[in-house]
Amino acid sequence: MPLASSTLLSPHFTARELGADRPEAHSGIVQALYAQADYLERVRVILNSRLVVNDATHFNRGFRPPEANAAVGGVPTSSHQTGEASDVVPIDFSGSLFDAHNALKKAKAEGRLPPFDQIIYYPANGFIHIGRGPKMRNEFRVSLYEGQGGTPLVSAENIAALGKAVLAAAQRNAPLLVLVLFAAVAIILTEA
Repeated sequence: MPLASSTLLSPHFTARELGADRPEAHSGIVQALYAQADYLERVRVILNSRLVVNDATHFNRGFRPPEANAAVGGVPTSSHQTGEASDVVPIDFSGSLFDAHNALKKAKAEGRLPPFDQIIYYPANGFIHIGRGPKMRNEFRVSLYEGQGGTPLVSAENIAALGKAVLAAAQRNAPLLVLVLFAAVAIILTEA
C-alpha cells in the first residue's frame, strides 16, 4: 500500500521524493524504498551534501512502475521498478557531479560505502544513479548517452573520424601523437 507523501522514509527522504506515495507502490516496494532511503543517507554523509531525487521539475527518479520506466527510456530490468534505485543530484557538494562520483568510488575503496549494484554518472542528464539490486556488482560507470539508453554523447561520425586520425598517426609511426589523441579522448569522456 502506498504511503502518504509526507511520510519520512529516513531523516531526509520522504515517500513523495522516493516514489513510495505512488499508487503502484505495494508493500514490497515500500520496504525496498525504506532501505534505499537508508542507503541514500549514507551517501549524503560521504558527500557531505543534501541529495535531491524527485522534485517539482524532475519526476521518475525514484521508484517508477514499468510504464513510467519505459516513458523515460529506462531498461526493462531497471531497479527503479522495484524501489532499489534512485537518480540523485547532490546540491551542496563542493565539486562537480563527476567529483561526487569519484568521491563515492574513493569511499568504496576505503570501505565506507556499503555494497551496491551500480553507481552511474550521467553527465548529459546531470545526476548520479544509485542502484542497490539485485545483482550487487559494486560497479561504477559513466554513461556516454543522453537519457537512459538514449542518444550517444559522441556521434558515430566523430568516433569514425577519431579512429581515422589515430590510424593515420600510427601508420606514420608517430606513437607520441597516438598517445596524445587517446589522452585527449579520455579527458573529453571523463569531463563530459
